[in-house]
Amino acid sequence: MNYLKNSKNPIPVILVGCGAVSRFFYSPAIKALSERGEIFLQALVDPIRGNSDIIAFDFPHAERLESLTEIKLSKENLVIIASPHRFHASQSIYALENGASVL
Repeated sequence: MNYLKNSKNPIPVILVGCGAVSRFFYSPAIKALSERGEIFLQALVDPIRGNSDIIAFDFPHAERLESLTEIKLSKENLVIIASPHRFHASQSIYALENGASVL
């Protein structure tokens, strides 16, 4: 069974890191899946507001945060870690410890 295709509740996604990789790769994919009702972008996380502003243009309802610790995570969340490599371990561990799935 295709979980996403049959889901009535879109998966809340949190995108951590709003640099070039997110702008050119993740944002278009998130937009396409959002339009199909499979996911929704709950939050954009980046300490540089200008980075999240660019992606927020396509996702005006997404929260914009400076740190992943500013949002309550749950088992329903998918957290996409697209920040610089040096932050991957700590951000992934934090998300996993708080019940989220991590990509």
